[in-house]
Amino acid sequence: MLRRFQGQSSGQGTRFQSIAQRECYERIGAWLRIMYGQEAVFDIETAAGFGVLVGSAMTTVSAVAAQQNDVAILIASRVISTPQLNQDLLVQLLMENFNEMPFASFGLDGNGDIWLMRIIMGNCSTDDFVMSVTAVASRADEYDDVIASQWGGNRAIDNLDEGL
Repeated sequence: MLRRFQGQSSGQGTRFQSIAQRECYERIGAWLRIMYGQEAVFDIETAAGFGVLVGSAMTTVSAVAAQQNDVAILIASRVISTPQLNQDLLVQLLMENFNEMPFASFGLDGNGDIWLMRIIMGNCSTDDFVMSVTAVASRADEYDDVIASQWGGNRAIDNLDEGL
């Protein structure tokens, strides 16, 4: 469930497993609002994270509790849902992972949807965060059109709820 971000991070509906996770969540929200503006950032009510629409791709950025007080930041974009999976597409994605994606990797979920993801440490610098989010969001926006035109499927913008 996404809702437009309304001021301070409330975390309502979110269960933080540590103070470090809540602090990371708050940093993520602040950084994303600086990068994309208040109106572009959506709170993910069921997780410690946010979503932002970049072009035709929705990218989510979440604070994920790791061991003890460690926190990781998961940057993920569902590039295409329900594509026609075949060997050509899967080989292309693997080749892109190896040749073109130094900061993120394509993967498939249990539904056969294609994701682009990167994990960074929660204590990263602002520069690392900006570079990582920008890399995932821009690549997802680029590849969703390419994959949809060649192998079908729906981009995030094709599936957006009217409520956003």
